[in-house]
Amino acid sequence: MTKGTRRISIPISNIKYKSILKEGLLSNILLNRFRIKDSITGVATLSFVMEYGQMMVDTGQNVTALVIGIDNFRHFNEKYGHLVANDVLVKFGKALGHKTANLNSIVGRLGGDEFILIIKDLPILHEKSISEEIYSLMFDDTYNIETIKDPIKIEFSIGESFSTKEFSLSITQLIQKAEANLYYEKYKKRISNKIVNEDIFHNQGDQLLKVLAEKDMYTYVHSQSTAKYAVSLAEALKLPSKEIEQIYLAGWLHDIGKIIISSDILRKPYKLDNEEYSIIKEHVINGLNIIRNYDFPDVIKNAILYHHERWDGNGYPFGIKGDDTPIEGRILQITDAFSAMTVKRVYRQQMSVDSALEEIKSNIGTQFDPDIAKIFIDLVKSRKAAI
Repeated sequence: MTKGTRRISIPISNIKYKSILKEGLLSNILLNRFRIKDSITGVATLSFVMEYGQMMVDTGQNVTALVIGIDNFRHFNEKYGHLVANDVLVKFGKALGHKTANLNSIVGRLGGDEFILIIKDLPILHEKSISEEIYSLMFDDTYNIETIKDPIKIEFSIGESFSTKEFSLSITQLIQKAEANLYYEKYKKRISNKIVNEDIFHNQGDQLLKVLAEKDMYTYVHSQSTAKYAVSLAEALKLPSKEIEQIYLAGWLHDIGKIIISSDILRKPYKLDNEEYSIIKEHVINGLNIIRNYDFPDVIKNAILYHHERWDGNGYPFGIKGDDTPIEGRILQITDAFSAMTVKRVYRQQMSVDSALEEIKSNIGTQFDPDIAKIFIDLVKSRKAAI
């Protein structure tokens, strides 16, 4: 997802600008006058929304942050072009502002296809969360877009977070948490009922993945990617459908043990020292200990436990070799490594698909099962795997 440049905070030096924040005078005229209106969508800029939200937090108000993202926005760019895609953003932003006009709130542009809604002293909703309420209000809406013959429906997802007097978060923390929850909702939508048993995923994996998303978004996105590749590979190996379901969930949960590792280590922007690397390696056993509290089948447990073993026996935590590692573990060894190389990280350049495949190929017979690795390489080259 392409996002615009984000400014985290700006000082309030203009006294008139400060009065707008205090009084909540957020009309289009004022937004234009003080140049705090997004040039494409017409909603407030991110910097203004963050100043508004931080002032609410600093004055002890209860603040709710929602991050609303359009699903599959790239489709509009690819099918209709950038001008139509921009019109989609404009229409959706206006609709969002209209549907939330009765709240003490401000709508802004977070970047790319995402909007942000900051709400002060949200009324208590007894039956639905505010996300559910807004989703229900806008779900059936259609939009007339110039050059498109028929009205279109815009699919979207919402993530939310809260700051209260008792548990105060900065506006930056609020937005980061809401955005993590947004990605969680987006990826959850992509789960096909044909692949995953809903009871297994939602009843037992749901909360674990939500915690993972809030802990470290890279690990969450990497896990989603690992799961998709694992399904493609398991299908190519013609494994039973039930086992494929379980391998998919294992892909999501294989790094769940990292939720109890310090964020300073997980996000360290350069090479780990030996002690830190030893702590990272503990995520395998940590993960197994976590999922022991859930009723997961052995395929999932094995995939998590063995995804860092190696074909030559030089992996961890047990140092077992060859096909002594269950096939679900050998599948994840490959798909985990490929995802780690190709998913973007803030502090490390991602590899191209071709370069990552060359790395897999060079480690056939040492790190990876030769037969399974060759099948995976062919699968990705033929673009039959989810990439």
